[in-house]
Amino acid sequence: MSTRAIVNLKSGGVSSPTLVTVYNHSDGYPSGLGRDLKTIAARYEIVNGISFNKSGLLQANGIECFAAALIKDLKQGAGGIYIYPLDSKPSDVEYFYTIYQKNNKIVVEGTDYKGKKIKEDEYNQ
Repeated sequence: MSTRAIVNLKSGGVSSPTLVTVYNHSDGYPSGLGRDLKTIAARYEIVNGISFNKSGLLQANGIECFAAALIKDLKQGAGGIYIYPLDSKPSDVEYFYTIYQKNNKIVVEGTDYKGKKIKEDEYNQ
């Protein structure tokens, strides 16, 4: 059986509207997809206009640019990753992740299907 997950990418801060919803069909648990999301997010900084890169991080020209890069990084061929209607909550999903911008950083938070927040150590098990 697959461990399904939903990823909601917000258009700004945590309470901003959802920009895109991604459905992940398998390995959606924190130490699978959750860790991948955190790893990808840590490689990026949000900038306003592309400029000389002093930080050594990849640049995303706004959260919309990061959303496109995230989908590119997650998609490995047919199946697996899908775009779903905004804020979808299919009944068979076990984990929900929210990605948003805080200052120029990208934040990844998650909950299980009961709404219990995923603790940081669960992403590294």
